[in-house]
Amino acid sequence: MTNLSMLTPIVSVLCLFVLLYPITAASSTNFSYIPVDDIKLSCGSNGNSKGLDGRVWTGDNNSSFFPREEDNLKSDISEPPKEVLVQGAPYTTTRISYSRFTYVFSVTPGPKFVRLFFYPASYSGFEQSTDFFTVTAGSFTLLKNFSASILLDSLQGTSVLVKEFYANVDGDQKLNLAFIPLTTSYGNCYAFINGIEIVSMPEYLYYSKGLGPSDKEVPLSVGSSHQFYMYYTTALEMVFRLNVGGGLISPMDDTGMFRKWSPDGNYFKLAGVVQHRPSLIPKFSKIPNYTAPGDVYRSARSMSLNQSKNLLSNLTWELPVDSGFFYLVRLHFCEIDININNVSESQFIIYIDYQLAEENADVISWTGGAGIPVYRDYVVWIKNEEVERTPDYSLFISLHPKEGNSTFYDAILNGIEVFKLSNSDGNLGKSSDPKLGVMVNTAIESKKNRTFIAIGISTGLFALLFLMGCIVFQNQRKAKRSGSNYQLSRGTINEIIDPNLKGKIAPKCFEVFMQIAESCTRDEGIQRPTMGDVVEKLKFALEVQENAEAENESMNPGSEYIYPSTLSFFIDTTDDGPWATNEHGRTSDSGIVTGLTYSSFDEDCITSDNSQEVLKNSTKA
Repeated sequence: MTNLSMLTPIVSVLCLFVLLYPITAASSTNFSYIPVDDIKLSCGSNGNSKGLDGRVWTGDNNSSFFPREEDNLKSDISEPPKEVLVQGAPYTTTRISYSRFTYVFSVTPGPKFVRLFFYPASYSGFEQSTDFFTVTAGSFTLLKNFSASILLDSLQGTSVLVKEFYANVDGDQKLNLAFIPLTTSYGNCYAFINGIEIVSMPEYLYYSKGLGPSDKEVPLSVGSSHQFYMYYTTALEMVFRLNVGGGLISPMDDTGMFRKWSPDGNYFKLAGVVQHRPSLIPKFSKIPNYTAPGDVYRSARSMSLNQSKNLLSNLTWELPVDSGFFYLVRLHFCEIDININNVSESQFIIYIDYQLAEENADVISWTGGAGIPVYRDYVVWIKNEEVERTPDYSLFISLHPKEGNSTFYDAILNGIEVFKLSNSDGNLGKSSDPKLGVMVNTAIESKKNRTFIAIGISTGLFALLFLMGCIVFQNQRKAKRSGSNYQLSRGTINEIIDPNLKGKIAPKCFEVFMQIAESCTRDEGIQRPTMGDVVEKLKFALEVQENAEAENESMNPGSEYIYPSTLSFFIDTTDDGPWATNEHGRTSDSGIVTGLTYSSFDEDCITSDNSQEVLKNSTKA
C-alpha cells in the first residue's frame, strides 16, 4: 500500500503531461524565432512605457535614435486631447512638425521589419486633416504624400494605423527614417509619428534564397512560367496578412516577429466551409516553423460537400490594392481534411488577378502528407492604366476544383499574405494620384473655411462694436466723439481691431466696414443709418470679400492670399490721403463713397430692418 501511495503523484504528473502535451507543443511553435534587433520607440515621450500587450516602449527624447540636429530641433511633441481615449504606448504621445525630421537606427546588417504607428488626432497647433507627408528609409520611399487622417476616415472599426515594411540594411549602413511634410501652394502640411518598431527577420523569409532556375522557393510570375527573384534591392510593404477561416492572431502570438494576422471574413466573397482542427500539431518538415503561427494551419476554408455545386463555384477573396506595382502573393496551405490523405485526391486551380497562377495545385503532392504546412509564392503585376483602372484596384484570388481524376472536387486555403514591391527607383508610395491635389486642397480649404468663418465672426463683432458704440454714443450724446469715431479720425483704427484679421480682409471690403463705422459714429443723429441700412451694407461687404477671394483663387489656385494694404489697418486721414473728406462724406482712393445713403435715415434713431424702433431720442445730438 505504501508503494502504491508513493506512485500516485508520479502517475498524476504523467497524466497531466499527456493531457497538456498537445497544448504545450502547439504553443511552442509560436516562439520559434528570436530577433537580434528589437527596437520599440515611443515618439515624443520620455523613459519607458508599456503598451496594452505588455511590451515595453522606449521614449525618443534624448535617445540616440533621434539626433539633436537642426531639423529635428524644429519638431514638436504633443499628446492627444484629454477627452480622447488612447490605447497605451506608443499612442499616448507624438513627434510632429511642419519641417523634416529624421530618426537614425544603428542595427545589424540584414532585412528588417519597419513598422510605423499612427494615431491621427487633433494635436495642439496642428490641423488634423492637413497631415500630408513622405517617409523614406535610406534610398527607399515607404510612404509618399501620405495622410494618416484621410486613410483612417476610409476605414471602419479602428482609431489607429500600423504600416509595415521590409527593407534591407547593408553592413556599412544605418537605417535612417525621414519624415518629410508635403510642400504645396495650397498651404502648410505637417508630418507626425507615434511609434516606430524595428525588428530583425530571417534572412530568406520573404526574399529569394537561391540563384539557380531550379530553385523551387523562388516566386512564380503570374501569367508566365518565369521565376521572379526577390533581391535585397527591393523593399516590401505588407498589404494583407490573413488567417483564413480563423480569428485574430495578435503580434504577441506570432512566431517572434510580432506580425498581426487578421481574420479574412471582410474579404471572402462566396460561400464555403470553415474547417478547424484545434488539436492539430503542424509538422514543419517543408518550411521553417517561424514561417507562420500554428493557428494559421489549424483553420482553413474549403468548399461544400456538394461536389456538383463545387464545380460551378470558386473560393474567392477580393483585396483592394494600388495599381502600378508588382505584388508578392503568398498562399499558405495545410491539408486538415481527415478524408484527404493521398496525392490526387483533391486537386484545384489557382487564379490571381483573373490569370492562371497554378494549374494543378495538390497540397498532399507538395507536402507528402496531411498536417504538413507549405506555402506557394506568386508575383503579379497590377497595371496602372488610367482609362481602365483607377489607383484603387481589387486583386482577386480564386481557387476552383479541377475536374478529372480527383476523388473530391474541392479546394483549400489556410492563409494569405500580400506584399507590394517597390518599383525600380525604390518607391512604394502610391502612383501619381490625380485626386491628391483635390484632397490636399480640400483639407486646406476646410481649414481656411473655418478660419474664414472665424474672420466672419470677428468682422461681425467688429461691426457690432461700432453699432454698440453708436448706442453708447446716443446715451452719452454730450460727448463730442465716440471711441471708434476718435480712432477713425486719428487713422488708428488698427488699435481696436483683432490683430488676427490683419491681411485677411480685402481692401474694398475693409472700406465698406469703414463706411459703416464712420457713418454710425457721426455726431448728428439724422446722418446715422438705420439698422436695415447697416445690414445691407454688411451683406455688401461679404459679397465684396467673396469676390476678392474668388479672383485670387482664379489667379493662384489653392493659395492663401495676404492683402498687404490691410496688414496694418492704418488709415491716412490727411487732406491728400485716401480718406480725405468730400461733400458726400469720406472716400477711398478707389472712388468708393464711404457715407451711406441717407434717404432712409430715421430721425435720431437706429432701427432694425423691419423698421421696429430700437432706440430713439426726441432731442437730436
